[in-house]
Amino acid sequence: MSKSGTKINVELVTHGCFPTKSYETDAAYDLHCSKDTEVIPNKRFYVPLGFKIQLPSNMKMLIQPRSGMSGKGMLLDVYFPSWLLHGYYLGKVRANLDVILGLIDCGYGEEVHAIVKSGRWRLKHRIMRMLGFKFIIPYSLRICQGAFTYVPDTNLELGKVTGTRSGLGSTDKN
Repeated sequence: MSKSGTKINVELVTHGCFPTKSYETDAAYDLHCSKDTEVIPNKRFYVPLGFKIQLPSNMKMLIQPRSGMSGKGMLLDVYFPSWLLHGYYLGKVRANLDVILGLIDCGYGEEVHAIVKSGRWRLKHRIMRMLGFKFIIPYSLRICQGAFTYVPDTNLELGKVTGTRSGLGSTDKN
């Protein structure tokens, strides 16, 4: 299969990882965390992805979760608190973190980030956090995906909407 298609310029930022596809037929590019990022419990926060992108005027890029990570949780590095063992690496733990859907417009010229939401933590992780343990999203972790779509040229007009019968949640019987 040839490498044809729309050419999009990508500029790496300090320590950035180039977006990759595991297979040529993948629908989206894997995006990587560009620096060790400490997790903020029960908050939303930004994770840098280490690149800028120049999209054509008729395209957008969706930043979306990886399905495996959404199902299993994000794999974090855990470090001892500095008062105990000077920040030595303890191991890995799965945590309740999710990437929230984001949109990159063609005019955006800054470094691309993923928005991560930290959900409820297990009791043992909350206690570890209170004791000063650090939970880190590690550098180069495949944290999310970037999917490109075309944006149709549209014009909205004010008018009456007809022929609608159902809406959001209309098929839910509970």
